[in-house]
Amino acid sequence: MIQDRLISRVRGLCRADGTIRASLVHGSFAAGEGDERSGVEFWPFFDPAARAALDPAAWCARVAPVNLVLRHESGTHVAFFEGLVRGEFHFAPTGDIASVGDGPARGAAVGAMAVTDRDGALTLRPGRAARAPGGPR
Repeated sequence: MIQDRLISRVRGLCRADGTIRASLVHGSFAAGEGDERSGVEFWPFFDPAARAALDPAAWCARVAPVNLVLRHESGTHVAFFEGLVRGEFHFAPTGDIASVGDGPARGAAVGAMAVTDRDGALTLRPGRAARAPGGPR
């Protein structure tokens, strides 16, 4: 399934990119409920300077060829990959990590899985956004 390949690719990119201090996979796949009609959702947290310089469309194109990348009114970037599979990317600075389990983000963060947590910022929030899936931090 293309979604599995996209998730795997994003995980690899997040782990290899030192400017990403933490990252989450969230949504239906993180909850174990994704299928061929599901989109994929990610929350990469960048060093503030790297986030300011980020080209979201170029970053999404590193995941896989994209048909289109749009910026939603909420600030989230939505990429349409092969087969019109939707990828949602909440590119955020590390200062936003504390808000993942609060407010509008709370529902999206439930059941999220940490992919990268270089500084322990996600695991220091017990009962909140992330549960570590194992593997390297």
